Amino acid sequence: MVAVIGLGLTGALSGVFIPYAVQSFSVYKCIKPSAASKGVFTPGRLNIIICLVSAAVWTLAAIHMESIFGAMLVSLLFGLSVLTALVDLKINVIPNELVLALSVVGIIFQASYYGLNSLLISILCMVIVAGLFAIVAWALGFSKVGAGDVKLAGVIGLVLGYPNIISALTIMSISLLLYSQIGLLTRKLTLRSMLPFAPFMVMGLIVTLVFIIL
Repeated sequence: MVAVIGLGLTGALSGVFIPYAVQSFSVYKCIKPSAASKGVFTPGRLNIIICLVSAAVWTLAAIHMESIFGAMLVSLLFGLSVLTALVDLKINVIPNELVLALSVVGIIFQASYYGLNSLLISILCMVIVAGLFAIVAWALGFSKVGAGDVKLAGVIGLVLGYPNIISALTIMSISLLLYSQIGLLTRKLTLRSMLPFAPFMVMGLIVTLVFIIL
């Protein structure tokens, strides 16, 4: 019970700081500093939502995971994923630093939770998924599907491995399709609209992580 409460409070605290970390990363990575000032994340609804969701995920991990270490790894993956998605939403950049951090935590998670054999399979998943996204990027043009998207897709394959990556890609595709259709119907999007891709990939990753927890 102490561990559950402790991780829940830690999750809530991390949720408080995520919006400010997004702003810091955006200023650091943005070529045009003025662009990073747009839509600055200030205390408000976003902070409250992230705080509550983060606390819920950390608490669920503590309750359902077999070990506290595993719960902490899943929770870290959640926090890094949300941070990556929000930065991409803000400045259309997926920081290499966050991709690297996800890779490191993902490797530790795969090796400790599933075993070394599963880690080898997850590395193969990373190569295959990154390769598929690279082909899509080449076909559509890297101005539409960036190198950051390709790297993040590969890392998600590494984090989840097989067969979990199938669930993540399915959820990603459904969420992207629904968002696009709603946007077109409400005329907030057109067929030429450009969308940051990381939030949809992260949606697939996070929902799959919750399935793993439960």
